[in-house]
Amino acid sequence: MKTVRMLSTFGITERTHFIIYAFFIFSSTFSIAAGSVAGGVASVLFLVIAVQNRFSPFDSKLKWFYLWAGLYVLWLILASQVANPGLASLKPIGREWMFFLVPAGIWIFQKDRMVRPLVAVFALGVALLSLYSLGQFFWGWHFLKPDYPLGRHEHGYWIAGNFTSSVTFGVYYGSAGLFLFGYGLRPGWKRLDWGSRLFIVTGMLAMTVAVLSNERGPALAVLLSLIVLAFLFRSKRGLIGIGVALSIMIAVGLQSGLFVRSRELMSKELSMRHDRSRLFIWTYSLRVARDHPWVGVGPGHMNEAYAKVMPADIPDATIQGHAHNDFLTVAAEAGFPCAAFLLALWVTVLGYCLRAYRSMALTPEDRGLALGALAATIGYLVSSMFDTPFAGQTSRQMLMFVWAAGLAMYLKSKSGPHRHQMT
Repeated sequence: MKTVRMLSTFGITERTHFIIYAFFIFSSTFSIAAGSVAGGVASVLFLVIAVQNRFSPFDSKLKWFYLWAGLYVLWLILASQVANPGLASLKPIGREWMFFLVPAGIWIFQKDRMVRPLVAVFALGVALLSLYSLGQFFWGWHFLKPDYPLGRHEHGYWIAGNFTSSVTFGVYYGSAGLFLFGYGLRPGWKRLDWGSRLFIVTGMLAMTVAVLSNERGPALAVLLSLIVLAFLFRSKRGLIGIGVALSIMIAVGLQSGLFVRSRELMSKELSMRHDRSRLFIWTYSLRVARDHPWVGVGPGHMNEAYAKVMPADIPDATIQGHAHNDFLTVAAEAGFPCAAFLLALWVTVLGYCLRAYRSMALTPEDRGLALGALAATIGYLVSSMFDTPFAGQTSRQMLMFVWAAGLAMYLKSKSGPHRHQMT
């Protein structure tokens, strides 16, 4: 019977979907284009599987996640057509298709035999690019992008992996490292196997290169997330591991000059006369949002609106295309209701992940997945306070994968003690 099922159309589609989804998360570690194509194909295949197997791809137990995600996307569409009618206004919100990566991933994460191989593929990509990024920092490697030599600072080279921005790189690898680190800890497990240890080491390596990116937002996200983990974790072994990781991150930050740079830039960031300071950008972005509170100025039209509210006594001021804050950017481009829907979505995901982590109905490995998803979500959220990673595609691909893991564990926690789906 098992052989017959494996040869069935559904079985072939199922395995193809897993392979393509695994390639999606692996390729996202170094290529936004490859990740987008593979993720799109995986999402379509998942819908095919849902039709063939006659089940709803959107589980009712996650209704609040789908409600807030749906309202957020619908309000974006409404704002785009009210502020700037026409099909061209829909282009900036095309990235929202990535929400389909969440249910496509949930379907895989609920199958025990597929979980560790999927995470291992992701960890392999993270490890390879993290090692490459160490070479970037110390020796200026850029053979993956030979036409883009790296700039140098006092302590090393500016690193960006295979991405175009060190901020994007820092957000991606900081959050990915937190996810792998949390997964490897496996709460409640008395003795870690070699696989879990490798996940922990890979996670720490990814967090290290995120700090070495010399970007303050990702580094702060890593540090704060590790501190939160320390409060959540109750075992002595886990606290020791988190303490070691936190100490390494602080040492790396000191050695790389990150903390010195942050201190030197603090006065600039708090200045209302410096057009690139966070305080300046947030203030005038908020003014844009307050001037258009319901539907904003339309996605992709921040530049023009921002230019209109800029003070005239600052010559050659930089016109910003985003608010260096995901929620403030959404408020300015699509109105405060849309920003509220996005905030509710984040709170819902954090709540689901936290409840899954605390559930004694799950195995230690499943709780590790929930913990990793919780840590990565917290780290990404902190980064979203200072930049706009959610508005892009590079790191958001990884976030959808992380959310799929956390939400899948929540579903398993609601299905009875130590449930294993081996189909």
